[in-house]
Amino acid sequence: MVARVRGVDFYGHDSRVRLALSDGATVSARVDGADLPAVGDDVVVTVRGIALAFPVDAAGRSAPLQPSV
Repeated sequence: MVARVRGVDFYGHDSRVRLALSDGATVSARVDGADLPAVGDDVVVTVRGIALAFPVDAAGRSAPLQPSV
C-alpha cells in the first residue's frame, strides 16, 4: 500500500514515521536505521512479522487492542 510521510521523529536507535494511507487512514510505524524518508515522500508500506495495532479513540489517544477470549 502506498502512503505519504506526514512526520518523522528520530529517537537515536529508531524512528517513528507518521503516514497517511491512500484510503485516508493514518498510521505510525517504528523503523530502524537513520535512512529515513522525508516529510511529503511517498513510500510503500508492508508488514513483515508481528505487528501490534493501537486504535485511536475520538480524543486522539491510542490504546492497545484487548484480546478476545
